[in-house]
Amino acid sequence: DRWPFYTRYIVAYNWSSVVQVAVLLPLNLLAVAFPGHATLILAQCAIIVLLIYHAYVAYVGLAVNPGTAAGIVLLDVLLSALVRAVSNRLMGL
Repeated sequence: DRWPFYTRYIVAYNWSSVVQVAVLLPLNLLAVAFPGHATLILAQCAIIVLLIYHAYVAYVGLAVNPGTAAGIVLLDVLLSALVRAVSNRLMGL
C-alpha cells in the first residue's frame, strides 16, 4: 500500500547519496592522510549516522513507522553486501 509514495522515496534516496558522498569523501581523504584508529572510529560513527539518515529518508519518503524504515535500511545493507560478495566472487577476488 506504499506504492503511491515509492517515486518520492526513490528520488529522496538518490539525493541522499549526494549527502553520503559529501560526508564520506572528506573522511576517506582524512583516513588516507592520517591512517589510524581515530579516523577509523570517526568513519564508523559517520556510517552509523548515515544509516540513521537513510532510515529517516525511508520513514518520511514512504510514510512508514520507524521499525519498517529501519528494516528497509537493513535490507538495503544486506542486499548491497550480497551483490558485492557475488561480484567479487565472479571477478575472482
